Amino acid sequence: NGNQKNISIYGQEYTNTTYKLAKMNLAVRGISGNLGNVAGDSFFKDQHPDLKADFIMANPPFNQKQWRANNELVDDARWAGYPTPPTGNANYAWIMHMISKLSEHGTAGFVLANGSMSSNTSGEGEIRQKILENDLVDCMIALPGQLFYTTQIPVCLWFISKDKKGNDEKGLLKRRDRQDETLFIDAREMGSMVNRTLKELTNDDIAKITETYHIWRGEELSETTRSHAPRGNVEYTDIAGYCKSATLAEIKANDYVLTPGRYVGAAEIEDDLPAPKPGEYYVYVIKCANDSLYIGQTENIPRRWNEHVTGKGADWTKTHRPIYIPHYEIFTSREDAVAREKELKTTSGRCWVKKQIAQGSARQAGGIPFEIKMSELSQTLYKQMQQATELDKAICKNLEALGYGK
Repeated sequence: NGNQKNISIYGQEYTNTTYKLAKMNLAVRGISGNLGNVAGDSFFKDQHPDLKADFIMANPPFNQKQWRANNELVDDARWAGYPTPPTGNANYAWIMHMISKLSEHGTAGFVLANGSMSSNTSGEGEIRQKILENDLVDCMIALPGQLFYTTQIPVCLWFISKDKKGNDEKGLLKRRDRQDETLFIDAREMGSMVNRTLKELTNDDIAKITETYHIWRGEELSETTRSHAPRGNVEYTDIAGYCKSATLAEIKANDYVLTPGRYVGAAEIEDDLPAPKPGEYYVYVIKCANDSLYIGQTENIPRRWNEHVTGKGADWTKTHRPIYIPHYEIFTSREDAVAREKELKTTSGRCWVKKQIAQGSARQAGGIPFEIKMSELSQTLYKQMQQATELDKAICKNLEALGYGK
């Protein structure tokens, strides 16, 4: 119900097709926006270097590898005062990029892979600790898996706020003082399956999550939104298994890990592991505390991982504490999975796995021949090129209709 003239939209997109689609979406709605002169890399071709935004929404690439060389962007101003984000994963580079773009009262909301909440790889834990000590994390939400067409992994929502002080200033939304507090919401059990592989959050699910956050921040609610408040409360209260307002001291006691399950009391699942699907079999690799590797196969990786960490798995993981799963592969027959397990357990197989992990290129799915995969990717590329041409024509037509022709 707001006035479009009261907002200014800025953005940037790397993929040319998506860039054109975004421009068209704004044009057909009569909304002006600055998406940069061309599609470009946000890290290396920042087209809004001086931007300070009041609100940021983003869905950056998950676990983007080799996004910079070792000697590139080392002293970039966007991570001044923080360790430089590692080359092997861009998650924290995206987080720092967005923090650097916020105004003094700004808020950012973005989706990332679950690993971002707990990773300590290559200094990521130190960056997360610094972000928390600077009191920037407002809320963390764990979402269920199977929400996306392109990946089965569960994801999380980060909400960053540059100003957690209570305010009653004119022009600013009234909020309570939330300094040294972070809200954790575990929504992993929400949502309904719309088909065999895809889950959706219902309107009631979304309303419950939204109002929990707004109530916690101390915002005034309308009569309509009050009806969606958890348990009918209009004042925030912790709900076991669902939400918890934690202090910085509590987060520090949990080694600065931001997984909501640690705080609300729900059982945790391993980050980014695939949800089990009928007809799929998995070969997985566990890295243990003594730097050894355990290799196994299963139909359900999350369940098997839980057995290993609780001492109900293999004798090896009972003796050598399991740390994480750096690699797994997916097969459509048990015979193929068993054969691959035997292959990886050989000396040459273990050397291959160690090399893949060291290079940051451990496969996240297996069993697809290169020729088939390349053919599929080529067809997708040709379709995108054709769509780009059609989008160019549509954008020009809509701009002319709005009076912005050549």
